[in-house]
Amino acid sequence: MSEFRLLGPFEAVRDGAPVSLSRRRQERLLLAVLLLAPGRAVGAGRLAELLWDGGGDEGRGRGTLHTYVSRLRVALRPYGVRIVTRGDGYAAEPGGWRTDAADFAERARAAAALRDPEERLRRTEEALRLWRGELLDGLADSELRARLGGELAELRLGALEQRAEDRLHTGLDGRRDAGGSLAAELRPLVARYPLRERLVAALMTALYRAGRQAEALDVYRTTRETTGCLA
Repeated sequence: MSEFRLLGPFEAVRDGAPVSLSRRRQERLLLAVLLLAPGRAVGAGRLAELLWDGGGDEGRGRGTLHTYVSRLRVALRPYGVRIVTRGDGYAAEPGGWRTDAADFAERARAAAALRDPEERLRRTEEALRLWRGELLDGLADSELRARLGGELAELRLGALEQRAEDRLHTGLDGRRDAGGSLAAELRPLVARYPLRERLVAALMTALYRAGRQAEALDVYRTTRETTGCLA
């Protein structure tokens, strides 16, 4: 079984051992885009736009894409991955390979459907451990990452919110030191996503349980003044 790791630096693994498919950044990025949409055709125009930030010369872009795909087909053949032509685009056919992105999405959705908070917490944490960094870290910039991984990012944030709430609900953060630990984890997330009310509420609760009521109140006031949330 071939595995492609996209939740962090791009990696290809076969039977547990890393393999090198291409040293060309654009070819690896092209492959990653197709792997993020298994079985779905991605048009040549969109691929060119993603790879060259606007597409550039259309004729030249399509010719370069064809060259990239041809090289990738040869490199991927031993690993059970087929890139097929569909219409004016390309698709990575499912079968014989998997990605950590698809694995995460499946695990996170399955965890969210559970009712038992302790089991849900365990399964959510298993899903979140698949993230080794930002999506395609070192291969895509933040703007491209947002365009490619919006659904994954939302799913990850939802899992982080659920994990925080379940840690509080199950009492795993009921002691002062544990509550402080959760607060330390949540602070950078709240700073990055101040409009996520569930994260803000979890941070305030964790601070309160850690005996830091003044800080909890400060988070409430700051969030209300800067975002209008928690009114």
